[in-house]
Amino acid sequence: MIRLSGSLLLLIILGILPETEAQVSQWTMAMCIDTALARNIDLLRGDNTVQINEIALRQARNNLLPTLNATASQNFNSGRSVDPYTYQYVNTNISSNSFALNGGLLLFNGLQQRNTVRQSRLNVQSSEYSAQEIKNTVVLTVLNAYLQILFANEQADLAREQVRTSIRQKDQTISLVRAGKKTETDLLKLQSQLGSDSLKLIQAQNLVRMAKVNLMQTMNIPVAESIDFEQVAIDQVLLEYDNRSSEEIFAKSMEIRPEIKNASLRRESAEVGLLVYKGAYMPRLFLSAGVSTGYSSARRLTTYSSSNEIVTVGYVQGNPSQVVVNEQNTMRPVSSEYPFFDQVYDNINKFVGFNLSIPILNYRQAKNNVLRQKITIRNTELEEDAVKISLRKEIEQAYTDMINAKANFEASQKQLEYAERSYKNINDKYGIGVSTAIDLQLEFNNYVQARSNLLQAKYQYVFNLKVLDLYQGKDIIL
Repeated sequence: MIRLSGSLLLLIILGILPETEAQVSQWTMAMCIDTALARNIDLLRGDNTVQINEIALRQARNNLLPTLNATASQNFNSGRSVDPYTYQYVNTNISSNSFALNGGLLLFNGLQQRNTVRQSRLNVQSSEYSAQEIKNTVVLTVLNAYLQILFANEQADLAREQVRTSIRQKDQTISLVRAGKKTETDLLKLQSQLGSDSLKLIQAQNLVRMAKVNLMQTMNIPVAESIDFEQVAIDQVLLEYDNRSSEEIFAKSMEIRPEIKNASLRRESAEVGLLVYKGAYMPRLFLSAGVSTGYSSARRLTTYSSSNEIVTVGYVQGNPSQVVVNEQNTMRPVSSEYPFFDQVYDNINKFVGFNLSIPILNYRQAKNNVLRQKITIRNTELEEDAVKISLRKEIEQAYTDMINAKANFEASQKQLEYAERSYKNINDKYGIGVSTAIDLQLEFNNYVQARSNLLQAKYQYVFNLKVLDLYQGKDIIL
């Protein structure tokens, strides 16, 4: 039977030994961002809004085109009724058809249609920038969640190293106790430290799992144990600081940030909307034209036939027995069925007309619409100012957070340097039996805490740098 030492068994239980199973799938931050953007509900809604506004723009353009409509009808009448084409009363069953082709074109309406096209175009651009705002929020959320995973992984690595060190210290103390250089109390102290470090490792591993769950939920994908994320060395990011002032970053943001462009477009859209409402003061000129025809079963086709007839024109000296006759050509009407297509052709009617409408008094609707739109313009101007102020405050806060994070990072580096020296000094003394387990435990905890502080300061500093990159329109990469 193979027997394992207690230290080796603890390493296996805590998962510190290398894995022998196949590597799970690795996700990069770029993959996470692309997935989150593709599955984010708010962004999908934003894309739908863009499509709706594009349809509205096409409709506004189509409204500039003329209208053309065809109509056809079939009617049946019985009893006494008026023939629709002879306008005579008839007492019979009538079957009639009518056909028409009508068109129209709005020639002038105060440029309302053209201004509506301009406004619709601005609305499309505004919705596109609104979608870009959502994208920036999603990217920042994914970045933060991904950095949390990297931070949690490094914290877990630090906790594993802490457990290994505690195990070495415990094994060393066992040897010193056997040699009579240390007491059982020192051993108990280090065993207690090992138990505390093992608990910290479990907690760190739990934080890694929670960080992964958070990122997968941010991407809106089912949580799966098989998914892992690429561990990126972010130290290079710390060298990318370009030392720009918050004023320079704000000036750059004013040129590229979607919320600024969106606010400006909403103001422009409101201003064009005012022109649309003012167009209601102007006359409207409409051109209409059409052609119509029809058929009635009651209508008959009348033709005339000629014939020579002998007619009496008088008498000779008034004697009825001596008749005077003459040959005359007589025209007699002949009624026959009027063919369908012949009627349709013969009944064609064409018309062209102009309709001029001049607004005089319409419940002051145009005036009140103009007044309301002017207020809307003032509100969009205030909103634009508010967006600029909010952006300036956000950048100032982000810049201050970056400066603070940079200072904390540099201070943490110094702290780790001093803590590492102190711990090595105490560890060397403990190895020769001139320092106590309490001293070793204290300095070791200080050293571990200094490393943890440096990790936290490093990732906070990187996050703040990337936030400023986002405000400047830079690609978010690690």
